[in-house]
Amino acid sequence: MPPKSPPPIPSKPPLERMRCCRPCRSGRLCVIVLLAVMLGDLIWSPLTDPTARRSGGYGSNRTREGVSPPVRFGPRRVLHNFRNFAVFWRPPAGRRRKSGLTGFLTADGNSLTTNLFGHFGLAVLLCLIFLGLGANWTWVAAGATLVNIWHEYVSEGMYCDPSYVDLWLDQAGIGFALAGFALFRLLRNWRQQG
Repeated sequence: MPPKSPPPIPSKPPLERMRCCRPCRSGRLCVIVLLAVMLGDLIWSPLTDPTARRSGGYGSNRTREGVSPPVRFGPRRVLHNFRNFAVFWRPPAGRRRKSGLTGFLTADGNSLTTNLFGHFGLAVLLCLIFLGLGANWTWVAAGATLVNIWHEYVSEGMYCDPSYVDLWLDQAGIGFALAGFALFRLLRNWRQQG
């Protein structure tokens, strides 16, 4: 009598295989890291950005749009930023726009290096740290977006207007990290099956 073959291993449906990773090994660890990043940003941001603090921002003042801050520094400035939340996601009205991608990336007065490495690059790194901790995609996107808003509206927002370039670069970094991680997982699953 021929030996019995083992039962076939059921294949997971494609969407199940595409799911990012297991739920966070320790939800508390992810929350602790998120809070540590936000606290560190609150302390570190004013120390690393004295130019913006001295001059009151990077020239993205919204006074022309009727959004002038009540004070130049402090918690009232932060409240002002949140009251005008959507305004800061658009380019300032009445400003001459530079053409091309480099023009967009430097429209807030920051250097290309600062914007690419300081915002896009750190957003990618933050997402990869959370993914490495085992957080799922939704948590990573929400947590990184929260850090982005915290940085622009609170940490830097205490002394200057949130920069629409920085806001969008951080979001692009989050999307890039998640897409890259999804591609990596897809290729790894495809290789394991083949």
